[in-house]
Amino acid sequence: MALDKRFVVALALNALGCFLVYEFVSLSPGIPENREPAPSAKNAGRRLSATKIEIVDGAFTQGGKKIGRHPGKIFGVGGNDYTALAQELGFEAFRTWGRDQLPWAMIEAERASFFVMAGLDMTRDPRYYAEGSEHCSDDLEASDYWKSALRSILREVNTYKSDPHILMWLVGNEMEIPIDTKAGNDCLWKRVNWVAGKVKEEDPDHPVGVALAGIASPKVKKMVELCPNIEVLGTNIYGNEIRDVGERLRKDGWTKPWAFTECGALGPWEVPQTSWGAPMEQSSTEKGRFIMKGLRMCDDDEMCVSFMAFLWGWKWEKTGTWFGLINDWTEAKGFSFLNDIGQPIYDEFGPEEQKAFRIHIEGFKVDGDKSVDHLGFAATKGAEVQLDVLPVATPFDGDNGAWAWWVVTRESLVHAKSDANIPEETQPVIPGVVAACPGSFRAKLQTSMLDEGRYRLYVFVRRKHEGGFEHYPETVEASLAVPFYVGEQRCEDVTSGYCFDEVTRVMTSTKRMGYAMWPAEGTFPHSDFKEVQASLHMVNHAGCPAACSVQIPADATTDCSEAPEVRYEADVPTIQKLFEPPENPYVAGECHTAVPHEECWYSTKWLMEEGRFTTPDFPELDESSTWEEGQLALYHRARNNCKKPCTGDEGRSEPKKSEDCHTSVEPEDCYWATKWLMDEGRWTNPEWFPEVTAESTWEDAQEEPTTTKEPETTTKEPETTEEPETTEEPEPETTKEDCYTSVEPEDCFWGTKWLMDEGRWKHPEWFPEVTAESTWEDAQEALWKRGQNGCHKPCAPESEETPETEEEEDCHNSVPPEDCYYATKWLMDEGRWKHAHAFPEVTADSTWADAQHALWKRSEGSCKKPCAPEEPETTKEPTTEEPETTQEPEPEEPETTPEPEEETVPKEEPCYTSQQPEDCFWGTKWLMDEGRWVYPDAFPEVTADSTWEDAQEALWKRGKNGCQKPCRPESEESGEPKPEEPAEPEELKEECYTSVPHEDCYHATKWLMEEGRWKHPDAFPEVTAESSWEDAQRALHNRGENGCKLPCPHDSDAETEELDEEKCHNSVPHEDCYYATKWLLDEGRYKYPDAFPEVKAHSTWADAQRALWKRSKDGCQKPCRTA
Repeated sequence: MALDKRFVVALALNALGCFLVYEFVSLSPGIPENREPAPSAKNAGRRLSATKIEIVDGAFTQGGKKIGRHPGKIFGVGGNDYTALAQELGFEAFRTWGRDQLPWAMIEAERASFFVMAGLDMTRDPRYYAEGSEHCSDDLEASDYWKSALRSILREVNTYKSDPHILMWLVGNEMEIPIDTKAGNDCLWKRVNWVAGKVKEEDPDHPVGVALAGIASPKVKKMVELCPNIEVLGTNIYGNEIRDVGERLRKDGWTKPWAFTECGALGPWEVPQTSWGAPMEQSSTEKGRFIMKGLRMCDDDEMCVSFMAFLWGWKWEKTGTWFGLINDWTEAKGFSFLNDIGQPIYDEFGPEEQKAFRIHIEGFKVDGDKSVDHLGFAATKGAEVQLDVLPVATPFDGDNGAWAWWVVTRESLVHAKSDANIPEETQPVIPGVVAACPGSFRAKLQTSMLDEGRYRLYVFVRRKHEGGFEHYPETVEASLAVPFYVGEQRCEDVTSGYCFDEVTRVMTSTKRMGYAMWPAEGTFPHSDFKEVQASLHMVNHAGCPAACSVQIPADATTDCSEAPEVRYEADVPTIQKLFEPPENPYVAGECHTAVPHEECWYSTKWLMEEGRFTTPDFPELDESSTWEEGQLALYHRARNNCKKPCTGDEGRSEPKKSEDCHTSVEPEDCYWATKWLMDEGRWTNPEWFPEVTAESTWEDAQEEPTTTKEPETTTKEPETTEEPETTEEPEPETTKEDCYTSVEPEDCFWGTKWLMDEGRWKHPEWFPEVTAESTWEDAQEALWKRGQNGCHKPCAPESEETPETEEEEDCHNSVPPEDCYYATKWLMDEGRWKHAHAFPEVTADSTWADAQHALWKRSEGSCKKPCAPEEPETTKEPTTEEPETTQEPEPEEPETTPEPEEETVPKEEPCYTSQQPEDCFWGTKWLMDEGRWVYPDAFPEVTADSTWEDAQEALWKRGKNGCQKPCRPESEESGEPKPEEPAEPEELKEECYTSVPHEDCYHATKWLMEEGRWKHPDAFPEVTAESSWEDAQRALHNRGENGCKLPCPHDSDAETEELDEEKCHNSVPHEDCYYATKWLLDEGRYKYPDAFPEVKAHSTWADAQRALWKRSKDGCQKPCRTA
């Protein structure tokens, strides 16, 4: 019976409640159509107009007018509680997440005349976004589950679409997290687009958006590609990710409006952790900096349409203070107290006089004067730990004083990186373990009452006013949650080694960039060494151990005398600076653009050619990025000793007047001249243009031809006449007939050079008479006939005018260090293969003289006509006989002994191993370096195992390059077995030596290990994935490249350790182990030999992977032995 009475009473109360709600909704008065957001509670109860809301040019508009306190932008909070307070503080909208919140949110919105960003929740279960499943077929309408889900969503849309408080719809919230936080998958984004399209069909009067977790580039690009129905990209973004949001979205192709659907401080998933695994939480005052940053960013970006602060209310997420602008944690005596996380918003939108009613936290110390920052502290059991919090407040009329409240709980058992959408259990307060010193901001913690383990200390500094403001809470607070451990911590503070270097590098990188990236996303430019070390430890980077927190000894006690008190600051702007991030003191220093042979140059080259396309670690670089931007990316990351590159504005003393300037473009003469100067001139002829250096820009180079042209032409005047009238006078004197061949830096020279280098190949129809066989004079004559570039009729080359005897007197075979030698070497080594169209006459059969002759014809490389080879001279060198004796017997020997020597002629013929700069040497070098790999069919006998002599003999048998029969090592001639190493020319034999940094051979070997063996496997077939540093150096040594000597053998060649083939695995690209092994081989073994003593200069890939495997690093498995 008693049960029946209680049931009747409950039923009556429910009926009464429903009646009152109905009366409130139905009797609320209306407001005019063109509604202005209300600045105070006096506007409560007004109705909004049901006019269509749309986004025009990045602004919310209604009836053709921009809406919002900041026209076109709507600022609000995530959550729909404490409506009157939200209105008093200047907010104008709620954001909801689920359809279950909508009925109550709409009631609260009606009460405060608020807009609602309404969330239409979609399932986050990955099964319904699984590629290839029934839910992800080409026909999105086919899934029974999604047809049912859509009916529920559209039911809510139809219910509220005519309500004047609806601002826009959000389909889903962070749905990509269970699938792939950075990218989601195609099925997910197609489904989001499908739902958004259906919602828009049902309600065309409101925008439709989505809420993503951050703005990782892969998923933004997928949104651009697969979600055309999404009108607003919302992002739930926190901490250091609040930077350049609009710019980053536009770079990834999103040009539509965007919004902060959640904005808050660093999350527990990204911050450093203590040695006992507790996430480091900032004070509420420090968290307010991120709210301010996001608020300003949205206000400044023309495409940001809304900002929603997170969270308007209270929740337990890892701690009791991490998120929430209101404290409702009753066990901590929090009774809807307003904290200072949202203070920047209150200052921006709230009533002016309320700015003076505030309290914040400046610092926290333990055991006297020990600052714990964010690393917390550890205490030996039995210690009485002295705790000091340092508050600051503004004086206020009606101030009822300030005080501190202390509580302790156990640390949450939920992993710091767990999904925040899953509710967590609140940790109960442990009574009696912390007590405040009377009338102060000091307390004592009794660790003797606690078991060994992980805990968290909370301190709330609060103040109260009497009489205050309507709807404004009478109590405000600031809070701090400090992790602590009872017992001895397991940690190590590093002072040297790889971890120390990486922490230093990351700290430098963070200062240079102004924000932190992996592996320390949760740190700042002002973070100390220990915080960064803790971050690297958390992600298992660089072998960093856990950083040590302050350790309090067991005999520590607390002195309640002279305890700290609240500090009052009357000047509000001064106290507001607490929400500004600390100033970054980093100064970049002088700029320098990397040049060849510097470590930074090789790294930038790799990044521009490969890295920016193959790794996601440089999101700021794309296919349009410049060299300087690539170097800047490395500089920002403190990599490879890169300095800040110079830009076009640095180093310029006198800016040009805008009316006189013009930057050359193709196909202007100035363009080609400037291009040559940037590509070649400044390197090959630095004395001609000393002001054009490695740091110079295109504009710097373009200035030079105009400033150097006149001095060049005036120097010719004395040669022709004493009258200083014009620069055209010298021409008659330079030739017998009225001819003149152009020289640098004349316009005709650059025009002719362009025509020889590019024009005749790119535009043969423009100059049909200039062919592959044409000379420099032919090209100049073509320009002269067309009246271009101020060209005169060219003089015939000497080869057409002078007798053959004169040619021989003027001939010269180039030798080091002449420019022509290096130009000819390039043409023989690379040019004839890579640029066959430019030098068609220089083929695989061409000699050194042929290549030099081609350059001479083109007036390239300061080359002279090469001398014809003299056979007698080449036979003298290998013999000890006098020149006369080798010349006379030659015609007689064949007559006196023709028959007996038929079979032994090859043995008796004098042998000779070619040397520089003989044609045979370069032919043999080409065959060893490229020919045997590129043209194996042409030289089948020259294989990967062939020696220099084998290659020269192949050319000798074919009558190529003037080669003679090579001399063989004594071991081969005597019939002894060949040594293991390939036989080499006498002049190349030397003791073994393994290259080290800063040597040309080192950089070449490094390139071959990092790039060459992957990009050019045909050129280096013997250098495979299993090859060691020595294998690569040996390959270069065998080809005579980069001054590489024969490397010393390594110990691992004799290794006999048996590997378990069933459980082994050799790492491959995209695995963490692969990149770790690559780093260890490329850098680690040289920079940190103490950390990996077994990985030496001669170690193989397997050796390095094995070292990481033994240390359980980077997910490495035992490497497999190669066959």
